[in-house]
Amino acid sequence: ISAKIEGESIGVLEVNRKPLSKESITIDLSDEIIMQATEETGAVMELKLFGLIPLKKVEIQAVTPESVIVGGSAIGIKMETNGVLVLGTASVTGMDKRTYQPAENRLKSGDYIIKINETTIVEKEDLMRILKESDGSELCIRVRRGKGETEVAVTPVLTADGSYKIGTWVRDDTQGIGTLPYITMDGEFGALGHGITDIDTGVVMEVGHGDCYDAEIIRVVKGEPGEPGELSGVIHSSEEERLGSVRVNTTQGIFGTVKEGIVNRR
Repeated sequence: ISAKIEGESIGVLEVNRKPLSKESITIDLSDEIIMQATEETGAVMELKLFGLIPLKKVEIQAVTPESVIVGGSAIGIKMETNGVLVLGTASVTGMDKRTYQPAENRLKSGDYIIKINETTIVEKEDLMRILKESDGSELCIRVRRGKGETEVAVTPVLTADGSYKIGTWVRDDTQGIGTLPYITMDGEFGALGHGITDIDTGVVMEVGHGDCYDAEIIRVVKGEPGEPGELSGVIHSSEEERLGSVRVNTTQGIFGTVKEGIVNRR
Protein backbone atom coordinates (compact mmCIF):
# COMPACT_ATOMS: atom_id res chain seq x y z
CA ILE A 1 0.00 0.00 0.00
CA SER A 2 1.31 3.41 -0.97
CA ALA A 3 0.05 6.84 -0.04
CA LYS A 4 0.03 10.14 -1.85
CA ILE A 5 -0.12 13.22 0.37
CA GLU A 6 -1.34 16.49 -1.06
CA GLY A 7 -2.80 19.73 0.23
CA GLU A 8 -2.62 23.49 0.19
CA SER A 9 0.05 23.68 2.91
CA ILE A 10 2.95 24.28 0.54
CA GLY A 11 6.14 24.80 2.52
CA VAL A 12 4.33 24.27 5.85
CA LEU A 13 3.97 20.49 6.07
CA GLU A 14 7.00 18.18 5.85
CA VAL A 15 6.87 14.44 5.23
CA ASN A 16 10.05 12.54 6.08
CA ARG A 17 11.76 15.97 6.26
CA LYS A 18 10.72 16.72 2.68
CA PRO A 19 8.52 19.81 2.23
CA LEU A 20 5.11 19.28 0.66
CA SER A 21 5.16 20.68 -2.87
CA LYS A 22 2.60 21.23 -5.59
CA GLU A 23 3.55 17.85 -7.03
CA SER A 24 2.54 16.11 -3.74
CA ILE A 25 4.55 13.37 -2.01
CA THR A 26 4.20 9.61 -2.47
CA ILE A 27 5.33 7.31 0.35
CA ASP A 28 5.49 3.58 1.06
CA LEU A 29 3.47 2.75 4.21
CA SER A 30 5.77 -0.16 5.02
CA ASP A 31 8.47 2.40 5.88
CA GLU A 32 8.65 4.76 8.86
CA ILE A 33 6.79 8.04 8.32
CA ILE A 34 7.62 11.32 10.06
CA MET A 35 5.28 14.28 9.60
CA GLN A 36 5.66 17.73 11.09
CA ALA A 37 4.46 21.24 10.36
CA THR A 38 5.47 24.78 11.20
CA GLU A 39 1.85 25.75 11.96
CA GLU A 40 -1.59 24.21 12.30
CA THR A 41 -2.56 22.88 8.89
CA GLY A 42 -4.24 20.02 7.06
CA ALA A 43 -3.68 17.69 4.15
CA VAL A 44 -5.22 14.64 2.48
CA MET A 45 -3.55 11.24 2.22
CA GLU A 46 -4.86 8.95 -0.52
CA LEU A 47 -4.13 5.24 -0.03
CA LYS A 48 -3.66 2.97 -3.04
CA LEU A 49 -3.05 -0.74 -3.42
CA PHE A 50 -0.03 -1.48 -5.64
CA GLY A 51 0.03 2.24 -6.34
CA LEU A 52 -2.95 1.85 -8.69
CA ILE A 53 -6.17 0.78 -6.95
CA PRO A 54 -7.72 3.53 -4.74
CA LEU A 55 -8.60 2.32 -1.22
CA LYS A 56 -9.56 5.37 0.83
CA LYS A 57 -8.70 8.97 1.64
CA VAL A 58 -7.57 10.05 5.11
CA GLU A 59 -7.54 13.60 6.42
CA ILE A 60 -4.36 14.70 8.24
CA GLN A 61 -4.48 17.55 10.74
CA ALA A 62 -1.36 19.11 12.25
CA VAL A 63 -2.10 20.72 15.62
CA THR A 64 -0.11 22.64 18.19
CA PRO A 65 1.29 20.32 20.90
CA GLU A 66 -0.65 20.72 24.15
CA SER A 67 1.03 21.03 27.53
CA VAL A 68 -0.64 19.83 30.70
CA ILE A 69 0.02 20.18 34.41
CA VAL A 70 0.51 16.66 35.71
CA GLY A 71 -1.49 15.99 38.86
CA GLY A 72 -2.32 12.92 40.91
CA SER A 73 -3.73 14.74 43.93
CA ALA A 74 -6.93 13.58 45.66
CA ILE A 75 -10.17 15.37 44.86
CA GLY A 76 -13.71 15.09 46.14
CA ILE A 77 -16.53 14.92 43.59
CA LYS A 78 -20.16 15.87 44.11
CA MET A 79 -22.46 15.30 41.17
CA GLU A 80 -26.18 15.75 40.48
CA THR A 81 -27.82 13.71 37.75
CA ASN A 82 -29.42 15.13 34.62
CA GLY A 83 -32.95 14.24 35.72
CA VAL A 84 -33.89 11.72 38.42
CA LEU A 85 -32.35 8.26 37.94
CA VAL A 86 -34.65 5.25 38.33
CA LEU A 87 -32.96 2.48 40.30
CA GLY A 88 -35.84 0.02 40.14
CA THR A 89 -39.51 -0.53 40.92
CA ALA A 90 -41.25 -2.09 43.93
CA SER A 91 -44.70 -2.94 45.23
CA VAL A 92 -46.64 -0.63 47.56
CA THR A 93 -49.47 -1.36 49.99
CA GLY A 94 -52.56 0.74 49.40
CA MET A 95 -55.00 2.20 51.88
CA ASP A 96 -57.20 -0.83 51.16
CA LYS A 97 -54.39 -3.19 52.30
CA ARG A 98 -53.98 -4.52 48.78
CA THR A 99 -50.60 -4.70 47.01
CA TYR A 100 -49.98 -2.61 43.89
CA GLN A 101 -47.09 -2.19 41.44
CA PRO A 102 -47.94 1.04 39.63
CA ALA A 103 -44.58 1.48 37.85
CA GLU A 104 -43.93 -2.15 36.92
CA ASN A 105 -43.26 -2.60 33.17
CA ARG A 106 -43.51 1.16 32.75
CA LEU A 107 -40.39 2.58 34.40
CA LYS A 108 -37.12 0.67 34.04
CA SER A 109 -33.83 0.64 35.89
CA GLY A 110 -31.56 3.18 34.22
CA ASP A 111 -34.37 5.51 33.10
CA TYR A 112 -34.04 9.22 33.83
CA ILE A 113 -37.30 10.95 34.79
CA ILE A 114 -37.07 14.37 33.14
CA LYS A 115 -40.67 15.62 33.10
CA ILE A 116 -44.02 14.81 34.70
CA ASN A 117 -47.03 16.27 32.94
CA GLU A 118 -45.65 19.74 32.08
CA THR A 119 -43.20 20.05 35.00
CA THR A 120 -39.45 19.57 34.50
CA ILE A 121 -37.92 17.21 37.06
CA VAL A 122 -34.52 18.27 38.39
CA GLU A 123 -34.34 16.54 41.79
CA LYS A 124 -36.16 14.01 43.96
CA GLU A 125 -38.04 16.76 45.76
CA ASP A 126 -39.74 17.71 42.47
CA LEU A 127 -41.04 14.16 42.09
CA MET A 128 -42.22 13.96 45.70
CA ARG A 129 -44.05 17.28 45.43
CA ILE A 130 -45.92 16.22 42.29
CA LEU A 131 -46.95 12.91 43.87
CA LYS A 132 -48.23 14.75 46.94
CA GLU A 133 -50.31 17.07 44.76
CA SER A 134 -51.51 14.39 42.33
CA ASP A 135 -54.59 13.32 44.36
CA GLY A 136 -54.22 9.92 42.70
CA SER A 137 -54.61 11.25 39.15
CA GLU A 138 -52.74 9.50 36.32
CA LEU A 139 -49.35 11.06 35.59
CA CYS A 140 -47.68 11.38 32.21
CA ILE A 141 -44.01 10.68 32.95
CA ARG A 142 -41.41 11.50 30.32
CA VAL A 143 -38.16 9.54 30.65
CA ARG A 144 -34.84 9.48 28.87
CA ARG A 145 -34.12 5.84 28.05
CA GLY A 146 -30.86 5.04 26.32
CA LYS A 147 -30.42 7.52 23.46
CA GLY A 148 -34.10 8.34 23.14
CA GLU A 149 -37.06 9.58 25.14
CA THR A 150 -40.44 8.02 25.82
CA GLU A 151 -43.59 8.73 27.81
CA VAL A 152 -45.37 6.35 30.18
CA ALA A 153 -48.58 6.69 32.19
CA VAL A 154 -48.42 5.84 35.89
CA THR A 155 -51.19 6.21 38.46
CA PRO A 156 -50.06 6.92 42.05
CA VAL A 157 -51.44 4.75 44.84
CA LEU A 158 -52.71 6.17 48.13
CA THR A 159 -50.83 4.21 50.82
CA ALA A 160 -51.64 3.49 54.45
CA ASP A 161 -49.58 6.45 55.69
CA GLY A 162 -51.70 8.84 53.64
CA SER A 163 -49.08 9.57 50.94
CA TYR A 164 -49.19 8.84 47.21
CA LYS A 165 -46.49 6.55 45.81
CA ILE A 166 -45.62 4.99 42.44
CA GLY A 167 -43.36 2.22 43.79
CA THR A 168 -40.10 3.53 42.34
CA TRP A 169 -36.61 3.80 43.84
CA VAL A 170 -34.76 6.89 42.59
CA ARG A 171 -31.49 8.79 43.03
CA ASP A 172 -30.48 12.30 42.01
CA ASP A 173 -26.91 12.76 43.28
CA THR A 174 -23.69 11.00 44.18
CA GLN A 175 -20.32 11.83 45.69
CA GLY A 176 -16.94 10.22 46.15
CA ILE A 177 -13.16 10.63 46.12
CA GLY A 178 -10.75 10.09 43.24
CA THR A 179 -7.60 11.52 41.68
CA LEU A 180 -6.95 14.45 39.34
CA PRO A 181 -4.40 13.32 36.71
CA TYR A 182 -4.01 16.54 34.73
CA ILE A 183 -5.09 20.13 34.04
CA THR A 184 -4.52 21.76 30.65
CA MET A 185 -2.98 25.20 30.40
CA ASP A 186 -6.35 26.66 29.34
CA GLY A 187 -8.08 25.34 32.45
CA GLU A 188 -9.64 22.06 31.34
CA PHE A 189 -9.22 18.94 33.48
CA GLY A 190 -9.66 15.19 33.27
CA ALA A 191 -10.07 13.01 36.34
CA LEU A 192 -10.55 9.42 37.55
CA GLY A 193 -9.80 7.56 34.31
CA HIS A 194 -13.14 5.72 34.55
CA GLY A 195 -16.77 6.70 34.61
CA ILE A 196 -18.85 7.29 37.75
CA THR A 197 -21.46 4.55 37.72
CA ASP A 198 -24.53 4.14 39.89
CA ILE A 199 -23.87 1.50 42.55
CA ASP A 200 -27.30 -0.09 42.06
CA THR A 201 -27.82 0.02 38.28
CA GLY A 202 -24.21 -0.02 37.06
CA VAL A 203 -24.97 2.67 34.45
CA VAL A 204 -22.67 5.65 33.84
CA MET A 205 -24.52 8.55 35.46
CA GLU A 206 -25.42 11.59 33.35
CA VAL A 207 -24.24 14.89 34.81
CA GLY A 208 -26.73 17.67 35.37
CA HIS A 209 -24.36 19.63 37.59
CA GLY A 210 -21.18 18.68 39.39
CA ASP A 211 -18.25 20.16 41.28
CA CYS A 212 -14.87 18.92 42.45
CA TYR A 213 -13.13 19.96 45.66
CA ASP A 214 -9.90 19.50 47.56
CA ALA A 215 -9.98 16.28 49.60
CA GLU A 216 -7.99 14.56 52.31
CA ILE A 217 -7.31 10.80 52.13
CA ILE A 218 -7.84 8.94 55.40
CA ARG A 219 -7.68 5.29 54.31
CA VAL A 220 -6.52 3.33 51.24
CA VAL A 221 -7.82 -0.15 50.48
CA LYS A 222 -5.48 -1.90 48.06
CA GLY A 223 -7.10 -3.51 45.03
CA GLU A 224 -6.90 -7.25 44.47
CA PRO A 225 -7.62 -9.36 41.37
CA GLY A 226 -11.36 -9.11 40.83
CA GLU A 227 -11.76 -6.62 43.69
CA PRO A 228 -11.26 -2.87 43.02
CA GLY A 229 -9.42 -0.75 45.56
CA GLU A 230 -10.99 2.10 47.47
CA LEU A 231 -10.06 5.57 48.72
CA SER A 232 -11.77 6.87 51.85
CA GLY A 233 -11.44 10.46 52.93
CA VAL A 234 -12.96 13.84 53.66
CA ILE A 235 -14.26 16.26 51.02
CA HIS A 236 -13.64 19.93 51.84
CA SER A 237 -16.79 21.23 50.19
CA SER A 238 -16.59 24.94 50.89
CA GLU A 239 -16.48 27.42 47.99
CA GLU A 240 -12.89 28.28 48.89
CA GLU A 241 -11.90 24.63 48.43
CA ARG A 242 -13.86 24.16 45.21
CA LEU A 243 -11.53 23.39 42.30
CA GLY A 244 -13.92 23.51 39.38
CA SER A 245 -17.06 22.24 37.66
CA VAL A 246 -17.73 18.83 36.11
CA ARG A 247 -19.04 19.08 32.55
CA VAL A 248 -19.41 15.44 31.52
CA ASN A 249 -19.12 11.92 32.95
CA THR A 250 -17.86 9.29 30.46
CA THR A 251 -16.50 5.75 30.50
CA GLN A 252 -13.00 7.32 30.28
CA GLY A 253 -13.52 9.59 33.29
CA ILE A 254 -14.99 12.97 34.21
CA PHE A 255 -14.05 16.17 32.41
CA GLY A 256 -14.63 19.80 33.23
CA THR A 257 -13.18 23.24 33.85
CA VAL A 258 -11.19 24.48 36.86
CA LYS A 259 -12.10 27.84 38.36
CA GLU A 260 -10.03 30.95 37.72
CA GLY A 261 -6.65 30.99 39.39
CA ILE A 262 -6.29 27.22 39.84
CA VAL A 263 -3.89 26.77 36.91
CA ASN A 264 -1.41 29.29 38.36
CA ARG A 265 -1.86 27.84 41.84
CA ARG A 266 -1.03 24.34 40.63
